[in-house]
Amino acid sequence: MRSVVPTIHYLNWDKADSHEDPASQLLQDIKHSNPMTELKNTAITEKDLDQLYREVTEVETENLEQIWREWNRGSGHESETFESLLYCERCEDHLEPEDQPRPHAETLHDYNPERLTDPSYVHPERSMSVGDIVEETESYHIVMPIGFTPIQISQQEERK
Repeated sequence: MRSVVPTIHYLNWDKADSHEDPASQLLQDIKHSNPMTELKNTAITEKDLDQLYREVTEVETENLEQIWREWNRGSGHESETFESLLYCERCEDHLEPEDQPRPHAETLHDYNPERLTDPSYVHPERSMSVGDIVEETESYHIVMPIGFTPIQISQQEERK
């Protein structure tokens, strides 16, 4: 089997303020679409990828199903990278692998070092879900309610 290094992009529905947020709307569109007809004809734009998604990480894998198993909490096959990845809501970014939540928060966010718990705004990254995208060399696959569907990332300004 070949090993590739795809990039995982998470749809920012989990960072949205409301159900009217564009990322939440796109999630609903994807959940309620027929992958064999609608998604192949509705390209996600580069603008969508930049504004509605966050790049999570690159992963070494042999296939898309391996990514799904390794990036889902509770699967029993979680990757070490997934289990150790922490996200800071205040920085809107992932912590470096060597960083710990409390020292990070104390240094950058004036977190009280006398507190006995980690800050709630630094937490493990969520599991992969519907709407997330895996980018391989020049190809993209979107997570559907069941499996992955190849999609095009279009250069046009607006989605159809």
